[in-house]
Amino acid sequence: MSIKEVKTSDSGDVVFTVRNLSSRTMLFVKDLEHVFSRGLRDTRAEEKGVAVLECETRRPSLRTTWLKGVAVLKHGGKYHMRQQGTVLSLTINHLEKSDGDVYTCDVGTARSSAALTIQGRKVVFIEELQDKKCLEGDTVVFKCCVCPSDFYDVRWYLDWTLLHNDHWSEIQVLPGGHHTLTMRNLARKDSGVITFEAGGKRTYAFLLVRGHHSIPEAVEDIFIQSTGRAVFSSMITEHLTSQSGTEDSTPGVNPMPTQGLITSTFYSRSREHSVRGVILDEAKEQSYQHRRSHLDKQLNGPLLEDNTHIPLVPVDLPVVANPGSDRSHQTYSFLSEINRGRFSVVWQCQDDWSKQLFAAKFTPYAQEQQQRALGEYQLLKKLSHIHIVQLHSAFITPCYLVLIQELCAGRELLHNLAERDLYAEVLFLNSVPLLSVQGPVCGELLQQIVHLDLKSENMLVTDHNLLKIVDLSSAQTFTPGQTLPVDHIQEMKAPEVLEKQGVGPETDIWAIGVLVFIMLSGDDPFQSELHWESRSNIKKGRIQFSRCYPGLSEGSVSFIKRTLNHKTWGRPSAAECLQLPWVKGWHGSSRHSDSIVCFSTDKLQAYLQEQETKREKVRTKMDMPLSN
Repeated sequence: MSIKEVKTSDSGDVVFTVRNLSSRTMLFVKDLEHVFSRGLRDTRAEEKGVAVLECETRRPSLRTTWLKGVAVLKHGGKYHMRQQGTVLSLTINHLEKSDGDVYTCDVGTARSSAALTIQGRKVVFIEELQDKKCLEGDTVVFKCCVCPSDFYDVRWYLDWTLLHNDHWSEIQVLPGGHHTLTMRNLARKDSGVITFEAGGKRTYAFLLVRGHHSIPEAVEDIFIQSTGRAVFSSMITEHLTSQSGTEDSTPGVNPMPTQGLITSTFYSRSREHSVRGVILDEAKEQSYQHRRSHLDKQLNGPLLEDNTHIPLVPVDLPVVANPGSDRSHQTYSFLSEINRGRFSVVWQCQDDWSKQLFAAKFTPYAQEQQQRALGEYQLLKKLSHIHIVQLHSAFITPCYLVLIQELCAGRELLHNLAERDLYAEVLFLNSVPLLSVQGPVCGELLQQIVHLDLKSENMLVTDHNLLKIVDLSSAQTFTPGQTLPVDHIQEMKAPEVLEKQGVGPETDIWAIGVLVFIMLSGDDPFQSELHWESRSNIKKGRIQFSRCYPGLSEGSVSFIKRTLNHKTWGRPSAAECLQLPWVKGWHGSSRHSDSIVCFSTDKLQAYLQEQETKREKVRTKMDMPLSN
């Protein structure tokens, strides 16, 4: 007896009978071994949309099972399963955030898995917010228009304070994707940054509320020489109440007049400056303090102070009164340029009264860079951590946003390492405090903020071996499980950025992996002479371990492999990184474990010199009003 084209269902007892005699045997029919000729691929889809997961086997499958995590899916309703010859597909309809998971296609003898990530609906700003100026008691209306027009998950903020409908602010959603915020009976303390957030994207505008003071006498022009001193004065119509401690608390400084004659001082150390005038007034309004000052180099505007919240202060030039104090004579002197980046220029400046040094970061305040500039200010003023550069005050002009930050004296991370002649892996984590900031950059210490531009020039090591993270212009807030758009990311080359798939804390982990590789090789982990090949190496996770120093421990190699995984879901979290034996200092065994293998910094120095040449080409060429 022959059985043709047997199937698994043919398995069973086979009995042969002749008269009173019989013979019995068992037939077992096994499934053919299936091999996937094309496996499932990681997929990203928008909320409320449709996702299709597709794979292909070498021969038609007789039995297919689809799983979400470990749960078996059933055909019908949300899930539609289909087989056309060797092609297997799973369609998931009406996507929700909870649909994000790892999906598996099981054909009996083989499995293929892939991650499905659900992104928020993509939002495009048709009309962005515009800056507003008004007087105390006025009403202003901010308008914004988004596409799609039926996107309603939006939020309004004033200096990151969430706004709601009340007697002071009214939020409306109008047909056609239009959104408005009406603010009534405004006071000077309401000045700040208005933020509209939709689908992970933000647009900003500055609200400036002026007082009702009038100036009957114009301030005369004054021309001063280098190291000179200029004092401007003007009468205002309103009687001013001096703040406690301003009249006689500062030895050697004239007290603030109380009948309307207001003075302020502007110093210059680097060049001659011609300015039109300075006017400063003070008023006491409950516990809130205000100070206004006008300096004119290219700009006009008042100076506001908030000792607690570091307000964004409109000024003519940033050589103005220092917020957070009641002194009547306060100025910054700009001494020399420290550094230039792709978008910003950093100067060293000094508070002339306290002689304390600061770093002043100038970022162009143009429409195309408004979100980058204001976003950094919004984040820095909320942060206070030993590994994060601290913001002291902030100024806005028609041309620049100026952030007065602590001056971090030290060297860039890789340059700090390259100053040595030799270094060893066994001393690596102790000598360079790189991994001590993995918590902060990945949201554990920064309260859910990702940096998205972690590289050597943005990580400074002080003389006390303390690492400081600077430049948060690319940083963003995030919600766990959320993926952020890549629109404003300029230099990060992580796989998810190149694939335009969105970013998150895993992107910072990837950047940490790149830095560790460079430190242990003096080279780039994915570099190739051909640009397209370098990008391909990044996307596919082809790490060039042949470029590493010989004698690396298994722990360091494992750390690099895990952090540079081209799949975001395959990378460890910050907390998991900090628990790895190699990070803790318990290096894995290797044939070199009995000796300390030292690496020369010659290769690293050559690498840094090459990188410096590349950086010089992309540095901003903008002229500064303080330049010599």
